[in-house]
Order: sequence, then C-alpha cells, then structure tokens
Amino acid sequence: MNSSLEILTGLGARVLPSANKLIKSPPGDLILKKGTKNFIVATLPRIGTHLLIDFLIANTLHYRNPPLYVNVDNFFISSGKQELLDARSQIAEGAGLLLKTHYPFFNHDEQSERFFDSLINAGNTVVLGIKRNITNVKQSLDTHANFYYGDEAFESNLKIFQSFWDSRIGYSVVFDELVQKDPSAVRPISNLVSLKAEPFIFQRDKKERLRIYLDKTLTRILGNAAPKINTSIGFGLKSQQSKDKVVWIKTLD
Repeated sequence: MNSSLEILTGLGARVLPSANKLIKSPPGDLILKKGTKNFIVATLPRIGTHLLIDFLIANTLHYRNPPLYVNVDNFFISSGKQELLDARSQIAEGAGLLLKTHYPFFNHDEQSERFFDSLINAGNTVVLGIKRNITNVKQSLDTHANFYYGDEAFESNLKIFQSFWDSRIGYSVVFDELVQKDPSAVRPISNLVSLKAEPFIFQRDKKERLRIYLDKTLTRILGNAAPKINTSIGFGLKSQQSKDKVVWIKTLD
C-alpha cells in the first residue's frame, strides 16, 4: 500500500502539477459563461479551501466547467492582472465562475478591492470559509514552505481579512462541519444557488488515502469529466504559487 501511495504521490506532484489548465485559471483560459452568477469563495489560507470548492462543484448544476475554478490572487501576482481587470465588467454581469481568493490576507490594494466590490455590487455570491481554531491556521502557515508569519503580523493580517469580508459575505461555512459531512452546514447555500438533491456529495475520509490520490490524479487528467472532483493542491509535497499568465479570455453565450 505504501509503495502505491508513493508512486501516486510522485506522479501527482511531478507529472500532474496543480497548475493545470483543466483545473484552474491561470494557467487555464478564463472562460466566461454568460447568464450564471459567480461564486466567490473567500477563505484564510491553509484551512481546507478546496473542500468547499469541490463541494460546490459536486453539488451545484452550473459550476462543473473547465477550468474548475479561478485563482483570483494568482492573476494579481502575475502578468495576467490586466486581463482580469479588463474583463471585470463581463465577469460581474455573470460568468459562471468559481472564484477562489485569500484576499486581503496577503496583500491589500485598491485595484483588488474595486474588483471584488464590482462583483458583489452586481449580485454575485460570497461564501466565507471559517475555521474555529485560528491557532491551527497560524501553525499550518508557519510549517508551509511558502509562508511564515510572526504572531503580530498574523493577527494584523487576520483582522484586515475579517474586516473586509464581514460586511460583504452572503453566507459562511464552518470547515469543521464540512469535514464532518454535516448537511446542515451547507444547506443554507441552497438559498443562494440551486443545489442538487440530498444526500450531498462530500469528500472522502482522510483514511481513504489511495482513493483520494486517485481522485486527484483523475481530476488533473480529465478535469470536469473526472468521476469525483478533487482540486486540492498537495500530494504530500510542497506546493508552489503559480505565476502563469492566462492566455485567452473566452466568452460563451
């Protein structure tokens, strides 16, 4: 079993990286699907963001599209920033996108703030992911390859994040309840978007490691056609932020 896991870990991390055009934009094309509101998934980093993204893809009717989600933060640290800003009005009108962001935890600037406010003012939905134990979030960041925050810096960034989204959220999801597969944790989302009939589709238990790695591998190969979507980044190895530029912005009527 361990050798099988090691093989899949190596395959997933090296041959099929998370910076995959079928899974996320950038590097995938930003495809705008007219007439469907966007979902903005706003979370602190390292708390299980992809559990919520994968739940929305699996349990809604309009968000299982390639690429599966848009990492807005990667646009704003890459050469694709201007393309995103240029398409802002088209996106705000409704483009059927799942927009992932940790803004403004890492950085706060007026262009990004105007981008999110334009989406929210147009009636797009914000779902805020909440972790009950903030100490665990800090510890997870400190042990991650790309981040380290002293207590004072973490608390300051946390307050900025909470202050920004507290007045803008449409609904909150507690990740502890999402992990426990509690239907009541996500049922209120149905007031914001049409969910499929219960029972809801949740991610696998952590003990099903081989199946989880297989889900990740098939998602990176097949994208939205994978039997069970798993967009999570890590295969047990260090992840890297993508700085790939989006190549095209396409609009589908």
